[in-house]
Amino acid sequence: MTCLRRLVEQISQDGGGWRGQQLRPIDPLTLADLPGHTPIRLGARFSSALSPDGNTLAVLATTATASFPPPGGGIESTLQLIDLAGWRDLPTPVTVAGEIAWLGFAPEGRTLSWLVSADDPATAPTQREYTLYRYVPGAARVELVSWLPRGAVGEEFRPSCSGHQLILYNRALDANGQPTDTPQLQFLNLASGRFVATLQLAGVRAVSAGEPGRKAEILVPGLAWDIAHDRLYVAHTDAELITVVDLGARTIVRQADIVGESPPPSYDLPTYSTETALQMGHARYRFLSVDATGKRLILSGREMITTPLPGGRWQAHDRIETPRSLDAITFSARATLPAHSNVLAATERGC
Repeated sequence: MTCLRRLVEQISQDGGGWRGQQLRPIDPLTLADLPGHTPIRLGARFSSALSPDGNTLAVLATTATASFPPPGGGIESTLQLIDLAGWRDLPTPVTVAGEIAWLGFAPEGRTLSWLVSADDPATAPTQREYTLYRYVPGAARVELVSWLPRGAVGEEFRPSCSGHQLILYNRALDANGQPTDTPQLQFLNLASGRFVATLQLAGVRAVSAGEPGRKAEILVPGLAWDIAHDRLYVAHTDAELITVVDLGARTIVRQADIVGESPPPSYDLPTYSTETALQMGHARYRFLSVDATGKRLILSGREMITTPLPGGRWQAHDRIETPRSLDAITFSARATLPAHSNVLAATERGC
């Protein structure tokens, strides 16, 4: 039953008049379907959370539509509880209106919490308003815990190891409510629905293109969450630096150089454009992961640099950074990985 409890695959379906996603159990070694188990249907898109004991999968699934999000909004999800050991779909009467930002179980393994936004992410990317809800299966109603302050937008969400807090990664806002270049962590108490702490990641820059009065630029730091050890590693985009955050103490404990020379790009492929390259300007992404031991980091990246050409054309160089294996303590490079390694598939450590 381990494979039933630990590994569930989602696949797209389009047949018999039904369109959406479904879950099916597979063998974790061979990836073959397990016989005798009927796939469980979901909606066009869904958010999910696994209970601490691994027995229950909670799913907030949207109603299947031809396009997502549907024109004019109106997103609605239905809560399903899936008994993985018995492979049973346990429907609930709970429906949720709005975009699901996060869904998770409480440490006791029964109570569910989720964040939902009624705002359109395309028109209100930095000023969305979130509501925190709580539900105990079998209860008569869903409890509204709190409304989060407008602008408290999470670009990434992670529960703390204890499960009592939700950590939001986003960018600090200025006096006018506009995002700055400084990313931050906000710690939300799930019981009270209130923020208990905010930590600005000083020295780290995060920039989005198209902001008013700014040169077109994108800088996206790489994040590696080692929740089991209350650690967050942040790879800078504008320097060969890594910042280490103690999530339990809510403080930056270290900021150090990556040791060793940067390897040459895996490849540098020039492309030409009259619009896209000009609008993009400069973009750099860092990808960082922590392995299953917590002792090694995998670092890679991507950069696009544009330069003007005669005749009003622009040349865009798309450079892929060679993946490196780094010691998680010294940040020294242990090895480089093959040029086309999929570093995005590296392990993220949970509790």
